[in-house]
Amino acid sequence: MQESSTSAAEADPKRQLATLKFQKATAKLYEDLIRATHDASEKQKNEGIHSAASYARKTADALIARFQTIEELFEATYLSVFQPQFMSDRDYAWLREQGASVVDEQLKRVQGMVENLCSSFVGSSAQQHSKYLDAASGEAALMKARIESSITIHLLEQQQTVLPKPSRSEEHWDVFICHASEDKPYVETLFQKLTEAGIRVWLDRTAIDWGNDLRTTIDHGLKNCIYGIVVFSKAFLAKKKWTEYELSSLFALEEPGRTRILPIWHGITEAEMREYSPGFSLRLAKGTTRDSYQGIVESLKQLLNKTSTEGAEAPSATTQYPKREHIGPAAADAHYEMVGKAEPLVKFIVRTIIDGSGDYGLETWVGTPLELSATFRGTREEVALKFVIADKDMQLKGYSRRGHFVGDRAFSLS
Repeated sequence: MQESSTSAAEADPKRQLATLKFQKATAKLYEDLIRATHDASEKQKNEGIHSAASYARKTADALIARFQTIEELFEATYLSVFQPQFMSDRDYAWLREQGASVVDEQLKRVQGMVENLCSSFVGSSAQQHSKYLDAASGEAALMKARIESSITIHLLEQQQTVLPKPSRSEEHWDVFICHASEDKPYVETLFQKLTEAGIRVWLDRTAIDWGNDLRTTIDHGLKNCIYGIVVFSKAFLAKKKWTEYELSSLFALEEPGRTRILPIWHGITEAEMREYSPGFSLRLAKGTTRDSYQGIVESLKQLLNKTSTEGAEAPSATTQYPKREHIGPAAADAHYEMVGKAEPLVKFIVRTIIDGSGDYGLETWVGTPLELSATFRGTREEVALKFVIADKDMQLKGYSRRGHFVGDRAFSLS
């Protein structure tokens, strides 16, 4: 689902402030003109049909003149909010989207007013109205281009400002793309689409400079990314050195109940994936034959938005999880420990949810004593699949299952 302008503004105080300031600035933009047109139409009725064209032209010119001030208002409201601080790539992408959106919205408003106000003059023609509508559309196209240029200039001016360069330890990315070199054509397009959406991407071509130590640079990227997209292909399944290293590192960085790896199947079958890794074949994956670039971008934006609003480094469904009084008895559970290593105990509990929805919940408890770490809510089938995947992941990480209670056969792990 595409992030709407409203939800984006609500997620960021700066964006919300810019949106509210613009709405306030444009709220009464045409009010006095509407009143003046009403008075003029009464006067024109007395003068006769011959004066209709003149009055309609003056009204349309005044409307377009007011419309032209949208550009100035956009810069005074939206850009001013980002003036004191550095504009991020996401802010830049959002501002460009908003610039086009507000012009389109105001254009519809003006075109509607041209039709209504000019029609109020007895004797004005539809042909004249069409001419004014075309003029407004032409001005809108120019305005969009000028606003986009203003945003770009604003960004470039900020980049020229002398700011402390972030140290290597302060670098962060939204996603790391792990892939085989043979898949560059697909990955380069994916990289472009993600970057255009304001997502910070670690890609070897842009992140590794001449003379850099490969392992050190890759480790730095892996440790400082929120997610890792892994493009599984025939070339990837051939188990090359660096792809295997990146995948193993991403897997090692995962924590119980917190997923980092986002798989994409590129030209492979489920059987091929299962032969390579039974555990990874069970993970919900995107597929290049059924999922578009835009679909993948929007899915990642949803995950990143969820992560930022929860203030964590990985997604959790806790915000949708019911209050304790709506949580029923356990339908199944399983607990795990790592023999010979000082790793935390992990326990998964499947519970019924008694709010009339028919949903189930999966709770992840970690540590000694056990503390609730993450939750997931879904249908019976979704939670059953999530439970099986969690069990496989734990075993792949070297944990041993030490107990398994089954109250509902749908959640059996055997």
